[in-house]
Amino acid sequence: MIDHETELRGQLDRAAADVHAPPDLLATVERRIVVQRRQGALIRVAGALVAAVLAAGVALAVSGGGDDAEEVPVASDPTGTSAPATTLVPPDPPPLEQAGAWGTIATAPIPGRWQHVALDMDGEVLVWAGNGVEGSDGALERTDAAVYQTATDTWREVPDAPLYAGNVAATWTGEVVIAVSINSNDGASPYEAASFDPATDTWTPLAEPPTTLDQDGIPALAWTGSHAVLLNSVGGLEQTAEVALYDPATDTWTTGTTSPAGADFPTDPIWTGSEIVAVGSRPDDPTSIDATAVTAVILAYDPAADTWRELPWELGPARRWDPAAAWTGTHLFVGGGLEPAGMRSDAALVDLDTGTWTPLPDAPAPFLGLLHGASAVWTGSQVVLLSDEQGNLSGTPLAYEPATGGWSQGPALPGDPVPFGPAVWSADRIVVPAIGAADEYCCIPRPDGGLTYTP
Repeated sequence: MIDHETELRGQLDRAAADVHAPPDLLATVERRIVVQRRQGALIRVAGALVAAVLAAGVALAVSGGGDDAEEVPVASDPTGTSAPATTLVPPDPPPLEQAGAWGTIATAPIPGRWQHVALDMDGEVLVWAGNGVEGSDGALERTDAAVYQTATDTWREVPDAPLYAGNVAATWTGEVVIAVSINSNDGASPYEAASFDPATDTWTPLAEPPTTLDQDGIPALAWTGSHAVLLNSVGGLEQTAEVALYDPATDTWTTGTTSPAGADFPTDPIWTGSEIVAVGSRPDDPTSIDATAVTAVILAYDPAADTWRELPWELGPARRWDPAAAWTGTHLFVGGGLEPAGMRSDAALVDLDTGTWTPLPDAPAPFLGLLHGASAVWTGSQVVLLSDEQGNLSGTPLAYEPATGGWSQGPALPGDPVPFGPAVWSADRIVVPAIGAADEYCCIPRPDGGLTYTP
């Protein structure tokens, strides 16, 4: 006769043994959230999420849930050429290739920092702002700046920005950089803006952003071709994004419609040519810190109509936190993230015009988003995912190529892990200007200047 109680206990033990969380995940998530200035309630969400990984994973294993229980939705042709919805069967991916190489860049002329701005200006990379580190010159909020010339591997120091550098955002217009600072620290003006012209290496003060914006918000900027659109994320568990639009032709700001409530935006805003897209997470219950109840969300803002819309999540389990996102020029790449059962390696291309999702072959390894220090960079032909689950440049880069439908995997960074910094595509390579040494948040020294990755 079968002893059902003994058999059930055995199944539970085996299921629990199969559930693993990355070492020091709680400390890492909390540290990275501090680095990204996601304060207050989000830190509690992160702690609750990590605490729930084991419990939820055991429940999924015992109940038969998880990936096997999820249906991947059928999507139509992402090009939009098929009038009726058709069944899409993704082709077998090509064999996994090994490609790519790491390199170092020249020593920078400015002190080391973290949480800084790195912005490509058509082959030159502006590095500015951020927080100073122990052993530099003692300045915490850096106003100094430098420009890295990618093709020649050289730097030039440029004048300090006329902005408080504690909480900033910047975007490239094709001619100048537009930068904003919104803060409530140290008696500085809470609303500031300036432009930087790399042709003359000069900063010019601009009209102040609207004073109705929350001083404790987290700003992000996107350029539409005619306006700089500012998304200022505010709130705790249930965040919203305040909107302001800057017209450089008249040096004036106008306010736009605030986003629908309930979405944190860890990814950078993406301009598609008609909308600004933000990918983030929303708590199912904004009054609860139950981190197993966080749903991925995609919101799109149309600046011409001053309207928002939400796209339903249609990739595997929607209950995930910190997914990665990138714009390919025609489709939104999304995937990865952290769910109660662990990290995800699934991905999809989304046609924002038709709302259809095309599931992709799983990545060779799980990947995470911006809150864990990771970057998703579009090279013109590939989406390259950098960083490991600890927010270090120690894992192997992953690259998805839409033209072939396949993944490639690059070499791991030689030597010890290097704390991650902002990464940009510049000229023919990814530039990671993570300059100088690190402080208590990122206690492994960085190369003086930074790193490059050539896919």
